[in-house]
Amino acid sequence: MAWTTPRTWTTGEVVTKAIMDTHVKDNFNMTAPAILTTAGDILYASSANTPARLAKDTNATRVLTNTGTSNVPAWAQVTLTSGVTGTLPVGNGGTGATTLTDGGVLLGNGSGALVAMAVLADGEMIVGDGTTDPVAESGATLRTSIGVGTGNSPQFTGIELSHATANTLTASGGVLSIEGNAVYSAGGTDVPVADGGTGASSLNDHYVLVGSGTAAITPITPGVSGLILTSNGTGSDPTFQAASGVSLGLVVALGG
Repeated sequence: MAWTTPRTWTTGEVVTKAIMDTHVKDNFNMTAPAILTTAGDILYASSANTPARLAKDTNATRVLTNTGTSNVPAWAQVTLTSGVTGTLPVGNGGTGATTLTDGGVLLGNGSGALVAMAVLADGEMIVGDGTTDPVAESGATLRTSIGVGTGNSPQFTGIELSHATANTLTASGGVLSIEGNAVYSAGGTDVPVADGGTGASSLNDHYVLVGSGTAAITPITPGVSGLILTSNGTGSDPTFQAASGVSLGLVVALGG
């Protein structure tokens, strides 16, 4: 059984089984390469009066295309750049949009197409309100939105000065410290001399101040009028004493 040239039929001719077998049945049971032997084979015309067989593709998700030689049928995968039309909606995993603003931040829009924000200007940040679409803000508006405006009271665990972790400024219980060393204590411990303070929370009016190493500055009681601040030797604070108890060395220059 092989393919035969199409028969020219005459008027009144009786169609017999033999004729049908030769010119109909046999033409669908052709010899290779056009014989249909495998489930899934497809018959197509490779040229005029020339049938051919397209074997099935055993790979999954292949479609019939016109990508064969001279655009004859062929199995292939869909080419997204030229093999599809329309816009893939969000509901099918697409964006629903055919163009997006270059540099624009994309916003969801439910089942609608994605929305692109305008390109952010220098210094702008995106701020949301928890309900509507976020917006771009900068300057005082931005600072107020994020809680660091002039009317806000932000709280920080610590601030690193000069971008150095060794200069971390912290505050706790009214005590302002740098790296654990108190530099100010509101209504609390006095800033010690070692940290640039006086070590004292109050200094008497008109008293003379005397250093005491790393201890708090010592105020010297001035006493009554007429007393003189007098040294008491190494290791002792000076005191105000009466002139009569002080040995004075006087040098008198007499001119003639």
